[in-house]
Amino acid sequence: MIIAIPTDDGNTVSEHFGHSKYFLLVDTEKKENKRLNENPHEKEENEAAGHGKLLKMLVEDKVNEIICSNLNPRMEKNLSSLRITIKKVESGSNIESLISQL
Repeated sequence: MIIAIPTDDGNTVSEHFGHSKYFLLVDTEKKENKRLNENPHEKEENEAAGHGKLLKMLVEDKVNEIICSNLNPRMEKNLSSLRITIKKVESGSNIESLISQL
């Protein structure tokens, strides 16, 4: 299973899903297999286009679950329609700790 975690520093969960600098992708079967992707939404001035690019990235990377702290209702609905599950945690949560619990 592939999990995506929004982060600004690679170590903690970002406060805002769509405006994080990166998404850390974790393969739960190979916990050491991690990849840091730039958030395509951040470089897009048009909010709707940014959401579309972010969703496309998640689908292309075969993400099954999102671990995040804050998500707007529209994005939550879009992720749900793509059958991507959402797990909410506190902003600033340590990513390594979260991964070790998977």
